[in-house]
Amino acid sequence: MPVNRLNSAALERTLRTVGMKTFVDFYKDFSDPQVTLTDIKLKLSSCGYSANSISTKASTGRRIINNGQGREALELIIKATRVDEDTRKKAEELLSKEL
Repeated sequence: MPVNRLNSAALERTLRTVGMKTFVDFYKDFSDPQVTLTDIKLKLSSCGYSANSISTKASTGRRIINNGQGREALELIIKATRVDEDTRKKAEELLSKEL
């Protein structure tokens, strides 16, 4: 288990930094070690984020995965009250594939 594992509250704050919808939309990229941080940043750039925001979202999303907390993050997204239904359903689908 990674030493940088976040407690639930810290994970939720970190997840908000990435954006719950962004985390779900780019989950496969964050999870795939073959996809570089540069690749993720290029994909995020098409979403209209600023350069600083792109860099932060990419590295933070990847950090959640590298900490072994992708599954926990998806569970938080599913339980979140301020998440649109499409994002929630996509998170549920991703989580079911993680089992």
